[in-house]
Amino acid sequence: MLINSLQDYKKQWIEIKGQERDNLTIIVENRGRQTYETINDFKGILSNVTLDGTVIEEWTHYPVQLPFMYDATTAGIYDVIPPPKKRMHRDIHGKPGVYVGHFSAKSQRDTFVDTSGWGKGQLLVNGFNVGRYWPSARPQTTLYVPAPIIRKKNTIIMFELIGAPNCSWWKCTVEFIDHPIFNFTSITK
Repeated sequence: MLINSLQDYKKQWIEIKGQERDNLTIIVENRGRQTYETINDFKGILSNVTLDGTVIEEWTHYPVQLPFMYDATTAGIYDVIPPPKKRMHRDIHGKPGVYVGHFSAKSQRDTFVDTSGWGKGQLLVNGFNVGRYWPSARPQTTLYVPAPIIRKKNTIIMFELIGAPNCSWWKCTVEFIDHPIFNFTSITK
């Protein structure tokens, strides 16, 4: 798996080694638009995708539908898959992917999800898109979850794009707290 970002606007290609019949999946993150300077704020795949100099013409392009991920987990689709006979391989912990968890709440109240220890991604609680997290980019480390979203039994989905270093090989955690956390870098003259 290769994780790369072309956010510097200079590098326009990535060299990837593969073998015949390998599949390549490209995920392009929607980072929104800038609101200053130039209007030419292009994002995504803006030219041909090539393999060994040959333009790839037969490929599939589709959106990642975050609400569908929630529907799949609540419909029990994941429960149909039998549990592995061996424990999860230690090398796949904390990698990019879709992390799904369940929790119970005694009451409905406003809360914040502390995303420190996670990389970068999108957070859903009970199918509601709470927002984008990227704690290392600062200043916001927590995401606000309004009380009406919380139920007695809840599902949380984290669509992690970079990796979750806080995950051990058998467990990933996230904490709900009662206050926001902002990490501002002080600027001194």
